[in-house]
Amino acid sequence: MPETEATPPESIAADEARIRDLVREVYGPHIVKETVTHSGGDTILNLGLRDEKHSSQDVNLSKLARKHRQEGPSLPAIKADLKLDDSK
Repeated sequence: MPETEATPPESIAADEARIRDLVREVYGPHIVKETVTHSGGDTILNLGLRDEKHSSQDVNLSKLARKHRQEGPSLPAIKADLKLDDSK
């Protein structure tokens, strides 16, 4: 299980928690640490990764949750877009 820093339950919305769970499904074995931060009103999941090409990844949970609510992509479609990007 990855190391996590304590985050008060009220600091992450239910739809952001669903996106966080998708991120955990996709990155699962690569995650060594995760923290939640807030920036400009958005909730950001900061991941420490065990991967040859990527040591960290920041995922804007609020942005993905808004996209899901407003534009309607399904959670499986969002999950498919969550991957380690080798082009960076």
